[in-house]
Order: sequence, then C-alpha cells, then structure tokens
Amino acid sequence: MTNKTDLNYHLIIVTKYRKPILRPDIMEYTISIIEQELKKIHCEIIAINGDEKNHIHILLKIKPMQSISLIVKIIKQYSTYHVWQKFGVDLRRDYWYNNILWSSGYFCCSIGNASEETIKNYIENQGN
Repeated sequence: MTNKTDLNYHLIIVTKYRKPILRPDIMEYTISIIEQELKKIHCEIIAINGDEKNHIHILLKIKPMQSISLIVKIIKQYSTYHVWQKFGVDLRRDYWYNNILWSSGYFCCSIGNASEETIKNYIENQGN
C-alpha cells in the first residue's frame, strides 16, 4: 500500500516584541536563511514573504513524519544566529545584549479547503 499525503501549512513567525526590525536588507537576508534551512530539512517552500517589518509568512509542504514545531525551532535558531552574525550592530539598538530575534510563539494552520494558489497569492502580496 502506498501512502499519499498533501500537508500544506501556513506559518507565521513574528519578531520579539513585534519590533519593526526587518528592514528590506535584513528581511531579504532572513528569508534567504530560512529558505536554505527549509531545503536542508526537505520541506517544500511554496511561498515565503514578509510584511510590516516584523513578521514572515511561509507556505510550506511537509512530510507526515516531520514536526511543525521542530521545523519552527530550526528556522528560528538558524535565522537568529545568522542574522545576528551579519546585522548584530543594528539589532543591538532594539535588543540590547540579548541575541534574540523571534517571539517565543508562532502561528500555524493547515490550509484546509483554501486553495494552495489563494494562500500563495496572499503571502506573495504581503507588504504591497
């Protein structure tokens, strides 16, 4: 018997205290780091974009054995590390001595009956 799955999730991660620190260069770099990490753990990125300089939307397809909470942990850890390595001087103004970037929580939902295209368009039009 062959298993068929179609697990698509809309994920939103938000900066700590919702600080608007994701200016265009930091946003672009952060998204590239997240894309790299998601590819390493074999998640298919359908769409990814940021809005309001304080959060990032991701539409991704995962395998049934993958844990969304572990995926979020991985992308938050790696993006925090790499963004601080590159933009630490800028981030220090908002976060002082703590090397933090993301709030402790996240939003995630399966896209259910909404079409993948509808959610993808929504994410791609963030910030426009």
